[in-house]
Amino acid sequence: MGILGKIFLATTGDAKKRTAPEQPLKNMNLLIVSDIFGRTKALDNLADYFDEKKIKTQILDPYNRRYRNFENENQAYSAFHAETGLGNYIDLLKQKLTGKKPEKTVILGFSAGASAIWAVSHHIEAELFKGVCFYSSQIRNYMEIKPKIKIELYFAKAEPAYDVDAVISKLEINNKVTCFKTNFMHGFMNERSANFNEDGFLKYREIIKNSIARHLTGSADVG
Repeated sequence: MGILGKIFLATTGDAKKRTAPEQPLKNMNLLIVSDIFGRTKALDNLADYFDEKKIKTQILDPYNRRYRNFENENQAYSAFHAETGLGNYIDLLKQKLTGKKPEKTVILGFSAGASAIWAVSHHIEAELFKGVCFYSSQIRNYMEIKPKIKIELYFAKAEPAYDVDAVISKLEINNKVTCFKTNFMHGFMNERSANFNEDGFLKYREIIKNSIARHLTGSADVG
């Protein structure tokens, strides 16, 4: 199993960083829940892309909005477990999403962030939220969760620890869950990952944009 695949439940740079004060949930249409690399230049660029499409975007990460300079996935993995841990990351997301009356919001997560979304999906308001989750390896261990929200799960084309097709077949029984098997490997949306694929990133960035539009407006046309 790869390092990212071991985590249930999140690409640093020295260019412009999103340092504006965090906005209240009611001023947000998209919450990006990072993988174990946390806030990075590449993730900021993704958030800026959606902001430019008039989609009000925030980022949740495991490191209290600090930028980290991890050289590889092993460093990120160690820091994630030493400084935050799986349970705390779930709690951070739950606190962010509950107890407030937000606008319609899509929660977009990658790897550990996607797993955190799955973990809270049966606790949050069904009509207000939608989940979009990429390559969460650990969902397979928590398939008893019954999401209240609509949730799209994008799987890697293969995972070393389990049969992707078998997991998809079990999850699709739930009418709140829609599964997709991509042609790319775990981490393809993250520039820091050894499995990053630019063609895949651009393709699925567009798919994410259209998914957000459908939730917010009922249309697939944003920006």
